[in-house]
Amino acid sequence: MLYLMNQRHCLIMLCSVKVRRKIIMRVSYAKLWKLLIDNKMKKGELFSGAKITDTARRQLNHDEPVHLKVLMNICKVFHCNLSDVVDIVEE
Repeated sequence: MLYLMNQRHCLIMLCSVKVRRKIIMRVSYAKLWKLLIDNKMKKGELFSGAKITDTARRQLNHDEPVHLKVLMNICKVFHCNLSDVVDIVEE
């Protein structure tokens, strides 16, 4: 049915069918866990020192995005930058 319509309408229909590439990105806290090991610190010590809530703890443990304030508190504990704690990984 698409090909029976006039040329202008067919072009519009074909453009709307075009598939776009979806970019999926995720958060990785592997650097944070390595930082904990290097500093011989336990997760509980970090969470209490950075005043991290239970919700943020769960998000960190499951590599889910957290509020920037949480990351800033972690950086205060380790005296480091955000790039030392978190990576954004494209899949």
